[in-house]
Amino acid sequence: MTKKKGITAYIVIAVILLIVIIVAANSMVYVYEDESVLIRRMNKIETVYEDPGLKIKIPFLDETVTLPKTAMVYDLSPSDVLTV
Repeated sequence: MTKKKGITAYIVIAVILLIVIIVAANSMVYVYEDESVLIRRMNKIETVYEDPGLKIKIPFLDETVTLPKTAMVYDLSPSDVLTV
């Protein structure tokens, strides 16, 4: 009977460790040099990370949106151009 308790304890510890690893992996965001990362919470922008490195977010609550810095396109209003 003590062997079953020992095996059960190892299984419980393994499951808890797996949950901790999943939560830790979901709380990290890596920002590359050529991109910006928006952190949104409840569809509101919380923070914008533009400098490269490892950043922290709240797992399962924050959502990340990655925007490349190299391909930013702005819509400009049309204007008249005078040619001669």
